[in-house]
Amino acid sequence: CIMSTKDSECEWPTGSSGDEEYMEMKSAEDERCCAVQRSEQCPTLESIIQSLFTQVNSNSSYNVIVRRSDVLSDGINAIKRSTFSPSKLIEIRFVGENGIDSGGLKREYFSLFGRELCNMLVGNSNKKFPMHNIVALQKNTFYYIGQLISVAIVQT
Repeated sequence: CIMSTKDSECEWPTGSSGDEEYMEMKSAEDERCCAVQRSEQCPTLESIIQSLFTQVNSNSSYNVIVRRSDVLSDGINAIKRSTFSPSKLIEIRFVGENGIDSGGLKREYFSLFGRELCNMLVGNSNKKFPMHNIVALQKNTFYYIGQLISVAIVQT
């Protein structure tokens, strides 16, 4: 396998394309070659998340006030506001409850958010898919859910 420096593909010398053994060897070597190349060039998921977390300004917070009975729509409405920025530290406050978010309320919120999100999925225990909902698609609900999920990954 010859690694290309221009792109992430492995190049192969030409051979007899009808030769089954050659094709099997090429396929196995191609897998190994590209896996090695990916591991050398691609950062780990942990390093990506850490890099994103360093971009969060801990001196600037964004208050999100939610009702426990409707954490999904309250969270979506909060990030739809023009003042939302993923670079601000999210602070959660539950309606009717006293508390200062030093991390616990945020984790509680995203735990409730995850449970409510699961109610939007259909399928068996092995495979779940988002429920088809034309209104949610028109309102970009899945886009905003994705933003909330990314904030949860980076900030919790």
